[in-house]
Amino acid sequence: MPVPNKITYSDLRTALTQLGSAVSFPSASFPDGTDCLLGVSDVLDALAMAQTAQNAVGTVGEDVAAINISEGASVTINDPESPGTNILVQPRIYTISMNVERTISRIIPTLI
Repeated sequence: MPVPNKITYSDLRTALTQLGSAVSFPSASFPDGTDCLLGVSDVLDALAMAQTAQNAVGTVGEDVAAINISEGASVTINDPESPGTNILVQPRIYTISMNVERTISRIIPTLI
């Protein structure tokens, strides 16, 4: 059952299973009903750190440009967990870029 204002670890595990992914977030460490965005942002921050480390030792033309992190201007919003309370937040935008090779398994003609 969806939880308002959250994408839960349970939702994320379901989606990963539907994709056939080997990535996992064990329930013992990541309880079902908790918001997964902090954990996902940790994974993306770690990817950015790994990219920086790779680029520090790579030669020209071998740099990786898979992730970019941008931050917007701070804004005040109503706290969804504490109605009537304002909090200062800063939008964080993660951009992932990669080339994906797709394999065509069958051709279906257009019907008219």
